[in-house]
Formats: sequence, C-alpha cells, structure tokens
Amino acid sequence: MHSRPIRTVHIVCTDPDEFRKKSAGWDFEHFQLVRGRYQSSMQVLQTENLQLSLARHSIGTLERGAPPQGACTITLPDVNHAPLYFCGDRLKKDYCPTMLPGEEFEALCQGPNRFINIVVNRSLLDRESRTLTGLPFAALTRQKLLKIPCLDQQALAAQLTLLLRRLTMDALPGGGARRLERQIVKQVLCSIQPPDSGETCPRLPERRRAAWKAEQVIRKNLRQLPDINQLSNIVGCAVRTLHLGFKERYGLTPGRYGRILALHAARRDLCSLPWGRTIADVALRWGFHHLGRFSRYYKNLFDELPRQTVEQGRMCANMVPGSMAPGQNR
Repeated sequence: MHSRPIRTVHIVCTDPDEFRKKSAGWDFEHFQLVRGRYQSSMQVLQTENLQLSLARHSIGTLERGAPPQGACTITLPDVNHAPLYFCGDRLKKDYCPTMLPGEEFEALCQGPNRFINIVVNRSLLDRESRTLTGLPFAALTRQKLLKIPCLDQQALAAQLTLLLRRLTMDALPGGGARRLERQIVKQVLCSIQPPDSGETCPRLPERRRAAWKAEQVIRKNLRQLPDINQLSNIVGCAVRTLHLGFKERYGLTPGRYGRILALHAARRDLCSLPWGRTIADVALRWGFHHLGRFSRYYKNLFDELPRQTVEQGRMCANMVPGSMAPGQNR
C-alpha cells in the first residue's frame, strides 16, 4: 500500500490577483483595501485530506468566497494583530472563524494580519470529532465560529507553526501523512470549547444587512457607481442607516469602497493593456472621467502610477517566449 505524499511549498505574492490564483481549490476574491505595497506570503503543508497554511498579508485586505469543495476550514487569527471582521461582525479574540462545505465567507482586516488556515476533508474531520467529543464537527460551531480561549489559540498556533517550520526545513517523513493528518485534527479539536446549550446565534443588525445589499449593487455597477442617496433608495433604507452599516461592516464609506473595487478592476486591465489602448481608455471604462484624479487615487492605493503598472506588464509580456512588441519582425 502506497503512503500518502506530504508536500510543502512557500508562496510570495505582490498582487492580490496573484495570491488568489495560487490558492489552489479556493473560490474567492482578494482585494487590497488600504494604501501601500501589497505583499502576501504563505507556507503550505498539503496531504491528500488536509491543507495547513501560515499566511501573512502586509496590509489590510478584504477576502470573500468559499473553501475547497467538500472541505471544512478553521482559521486561527493572530489575536495581537489588527481587528478582524468576519461575515459582518467584529471577531472577538476567543472566537475562530470556521466554514462548512457549501458555505461562503467574507473577512476584512484593516491592517497587517497573520493567520493559520486548516482545511480538512469533512469525512475525516467528522470522524475524529465523533471519536473525541461524541459530536459531528458542525455541532461544535455557532454562527460560523469556534470558541477557542486565547491562550489555547496561541499555544495551538505555536505548535502548528513549529510543525510547518520543521517540515519545510527538514527531510519530509516517509509514510507519515495519515498520522500527521490525525495529529493536526486532534490538536485542533482538543482546543475547542464546546458551546453552551443556552448560547444563541447573534442576529445581524438591520444596518449591516442594508450594507450587504448595497455592496451587491455597487459590485454590479462599478463602471457607473451610484451615490449614497441612490443606494439608499435601491436598498430601501435611510442614508444614515446605510452609512453607519457600511462603516461597521467594511470600515469604509460606500463611495470609497466602490472606488477601491473600480481601481482594482482598472489595475487588472492595465497589467495587460494592449498596444493601441491608453490609460485614459481604461480610466473612462471604470468610471474615472478625470485622468489626473484617477492617477492620484491609483497612486494612493497601489503606491505606483498607472504608467508604471503598464510598463511592468509589458516588460513581463516581452519575457514570455514568442511574444513581441508591435513593429518587431520575426
């Protein structure tokens, strides 16, 4: 019988889209929210039934989407880093986000953050959970959250980080993948504090629900963003309710949030701008009618000018075998 392989990789990305492409199995979007040079790094340990990763983002990001098919995920955020918002609520320090198969998530952090993700095949997780607790894994969660006391979180994170470092630096153990999977899952399950029988799921305030609806409208109208009065009419709430809800859920006003998403869309176009098209064409396409203002917004968010993005994109394209700039002869 062949042993299951253990694979470790180290990924460094300097663009949110690049990070998304390299996160195998995840269906999600990843946006830079605050000014600065973006960089994410991820150390990953992967077996047939489990993926353990240590991720670091240099600046604030918004992530949304769904985990790999058929898998449950458990996230251990660094309790000493910037506040984290998960599915619209600010995360308390003794709670850890969790996702079951088929569920979607939304996570926002306004500053640098570090976290450990454990992605486990659901059948393996349920089997180990029943053995240790007598309950399926879903019974241990409340509103997509696991309760793990802060000290236990820190101890668990230290153990998993040490394990990652050893497996990355040392020779990989032969034939130990199945034991490694069970060891990691047991460590996590033993740290969980079962929910109280009387514990109830928090209800989402109406203003945050309005913010979520408005965010859907913004994403569908990036090329011509509605103002907050139009948004409040579409959603069916007062302007103040929408403004407060957006600040609570995303830490931004609706206008700034829409502008950030439009700038990310423009950046994707500029990275592969065809010869014959201009930066002004891209700016107009995404609703920026003043080129100087577009350049200022772009520089403030990405720490580089639009023309620098275009130049880097064309330089990378020219390095690809067989690619040529206009006017070159074969």
